Amino acid sequence: MEHADFRGRAAAYIGSGLADGTPAPVIAETFEGLDRVADAHRLMESDTHTGKILVTL
Repeated sequence: MEHADFRGRAAAYIGSGLADGTPAPVIAETFEGLDRVADAHRLMESDTHTGKILVTL
């Protein structure tokens, strides 16, 4: 298989998933408010989480 063909098929596959919402991020933890930013940063630095760390305002 040529690289260009593979790239085209991969782009179509990823694009279709993004269009229908199939790939969703994994959320490790949500922190509410700016007063929790330090807690979120500590979690990030600990390197013990899997997924995204969210801070909501």
